Amino acid sequence: MADTPRSFQDLVRRRQKADFIGRDGELAHFRANITRPPGERRLLFSIHGAGGVGKTSLLGRLREVAAEHGWLTAGADESCYDAVEVMAALAVQLEEQDAKLRRFTQQHAARRKRGTEGEPPAADVAGALTRTATELTTGVVNTLVPGAELITKAVDPERVNQLRLATADKLRGRPPTGELTPAFLEGLRELRRPLALFLDAYEVTDAYLDDWLRAVFTGRYGEAPADLIITIAGRRPLDPIRWDPYLGVVAEMPLMPFTEVEVRQFLAQLDVVDEPTVGAICHESGGLPLAVAMLSRRHRPGGECPGAEAEARLDPSSDLVERFLKWEPDPARRALVLDAALPRRLDEDIVAALTGENAAELYTWLHAQDFLTRQGGTCRYHDTVRRPMIGLSRSRSPQRWSELHVKLAAVYRERRTVPMEEAWGDERAEGWLLEECYHRACAAPAAALPGLLTVGVAACAHGVPQARRWAETIAAAGVDADATRLAALGRELRDSVPEGCDLSAFADLLLRRRELPAEQRKHVHRLRGREHRYAGRYEQALADYDRAIELDPAHAKALAGRAETLRLARRHDEALACFDRALELAPENRLVSLGRAYTLESLERHEEARQALDRLIAAEPRDAGALKARGRFYLLRERLEEALADLDLAIELDPSSCAALTHRAFIHLTRERRADALADLGRALALVPDDVLALTVRGRARWLMNDPDAALADLDRAVALEPDDAWALAHRGVVHQDLGRHAEAVADLSRAVEFEPGNAWAIASRGDSHEALGRTEEALADLDRAIELAPRYAWALCRRGSIRLKRAEYERALADFSRASGLVPRYEVALAGRSRALTLLGRWEEALEDQRLAMEIVREQASVESPHDA
Repeated sequence: MADTPRSFQDLVRRRQKADFIGRDGELAHFRANITRPPGERRLLFSIHGAGGVGKTSLLGRLREVAAEHGWLTAGADESCYDAVEVMAALAVQLEEQDAKLRRFTQQHAARRKRGTEGEPPAADVAGALTRTATELTTGVVNTLVPGAELITKAVDPERVNQLRLATADKLRGRPPTGELTPAFLEGLRELRRPLALFLDAYEVTDAYLDDWLRAVFTGRYGEAPADLIITIAGRRPLDPIRWDPYLGVVAEMPLMPFTEVEVRQFLAQLDVVDEPTVGAICHESGGLPLAVAMLSRRHRPGGECPGAEAEARLDPSSDLVERFLKWEPDPARRALVLDAALPRRLDEDIVAALTGENAAELYTWLHAQDFLTRQGGTCRYHDTVRRPMIGLSRSRSPQRWSELHVKLAAVYRERRTVPMEEAWGDERAEGWLLEECYHRACAAPAAALPGLLTVGVAACAHGVPQARRWAETIAAAGVDADATRLAALGRELRDSVPEGCDLSAFADLLLRRRELPAEQRKHVHRLRGREHRYAGRYEQALADYDRAIELDPAHAKALAGRAETLRLARRHDEALACFDRALELAPENRLVSLGRAYTLESLERHEEARQALDRLIAAEPRDAGALKARGRFYLLRERLEEALADLDLAIELDPSSCAALTHRAFIHLTRERRADALADLGRALALVPDDVLALTVRGRARWLMNDPDAALADLDRAVALEPDDAWALAHRGVVHQDLGRHAEAVADLSRAVEFEPGNAWAIASRGDSHEALGRTEEALADLDRAIELAPRYAWALCRRGSIRLKRAEYERALADFSRASGLVPRYEVALAGRSRALTLLGRWEEALEDQRLAMEIVREQASVESPHDA
């Protein structure tokens, strides 16, 4: 009894499989490969050949072969615009097979959320946290005897003050491929099942996939599973120079047109055996499988053309499309074949818009044609056929060409039920908007350009993927409408945005177009200002914001962006005035209110800042952004319980907040709850693996837990990601210092001071290493400067006191230790140093009292064990 089909789709798949004829050698090669042990397999199959030679069909059949052997399969094509979209599409297909890439999906969702939730104010990365805000000592004294070296791993006051926030600006500027690929590969490994991935249209996608794919092969993003085979299909073979190191694991599959013998075998399997017909098809098809299939369809059993008539109809001088149309006697079908080539995707509703009647019947007929490829609930013409068909349609009747495109644009506009500004980020609505743009551009390229540029401005406002997708749409419309200037503009706009880079060059090109509507220029200046701000080009950002405000003095978003730029440039008084003006125009804008609160804090108007945050949270108690900001505020004020309460709720509301998790981890560290800190940091880095702040705080945690190798691994990575990050450099410097690598410590700490001249902790730590290297004068100069910057810096006072003891400057040493002891009660390091100074001054009784108290504190600390780090 025959196996009963499980569904309509199962019937379709069976029919497609039955219709697939030829390529037996390629199928056998692939089938043999997937049955070999992993160590004996070819890992990359490269299918290449001319358009119409059957690459997509073979790719689909290979995917079926893999599935028949129990492999997971997933595929992508040129509908994905970058490597991240390819990974996301593959992940969705794998999830449909109950194979979830959990961490990748979570990170990808978090990344998309960061790209759609507006422009939150970035943290002041160098100013707000350098002031003295706490007096914490959480370490232990390694050696504490009169006259011994004063060595401590205490978390001194300034180290707490150096906590910095991860900024939205830096996250937006960082390429997402490097962030997401490790999680994608990790997910593939965790599936523990053989996996075959298929990438079609590689002649298009290689522009953004080739480097990524070779990086996967090199292991740049981590290990890929051993049970993985990748198959690509495109018109060109792989570049032999770029792929030279991997040719040993590549299997080339060049597809050539059928020989006459193969064409005859193909036709025989289709029951097309009439010799005049067979001879004509062999002659006219050029051996291209697609052409053979198209030209043979009406001569298969049930067809309407006898062989003699077919031979008469074949015109050797005409192209494939003309020949196909001549073989179709039904005028409605002939018209549909040409008209249906205009839309890039087809469904029954589109056919109904084109024909007006008999849509279901005509769509069923069209859907069965060999030159269509099916994907989901839609289908599309094969490029080899579509290109000449749209060329023929355009040349036959330019007026009808334009009318049909206008009609198709209206269909997509009707499908898009939301305004243009709301379409971005909604996959379906965004797709319909872009198809509407495509058809308006094809209908009247020059007349449509102002409106198209307006959509481009909105795409730019939403982010890099949307801007690239819109530009690609414009380029495609220019090619299809034979509008060379439009095609060139689309390509130039697309190429101005390499993956992960900012959109300032994109905005430059928009502003150069005289067709850009006047009312859009203020928006483009604002957007270019935003991109400059994200990249830290504050003067250029301010120039653009100023121009936007000049064009529209009531442009609230431009005022808000200008205010945020001024705040980041530490021009806080000007920033506050600008935030106030923006709030006059947009009093309900919570992000502007949040930026204003940060500015008040930077101006040390702490009570006003807290009140502003309180008002935001009173109006919306579950505003995660405001809760994170107030949690940060409380953290800096040492109000750790209140900080923890706000951060706990913020994380409950927004579990994907890397910054909130990192802040909470820092609180755990100050309380010596290091296991809890590492758990939060693990979650933060699972969300954003390249977050410099989280890496630095985890490096700090591991350093405090006496794991310098792990600490250096995190800190090395942080510095590699952000070579000018003073906090990461300073931490790496003190780890080198603890390991006795004082020359390396001085190098890192000097770079930290170069980037952050007011960093008292880095300066004092460098002084410590200078002293270890015998550079006493440099050491004293650094400690003097650190104490000048932070007069309450008890640890630096103790270090300077210890150097003064060695120089027999006993009175000055005593002054330093006494001052430190007054700043931090029961500070055992200060008490031990003062005891030594008093002894050398002959003040024995006072010296003994300080020594007794210092030893008592050390014994108390030794008797306390933290239950959280057990």
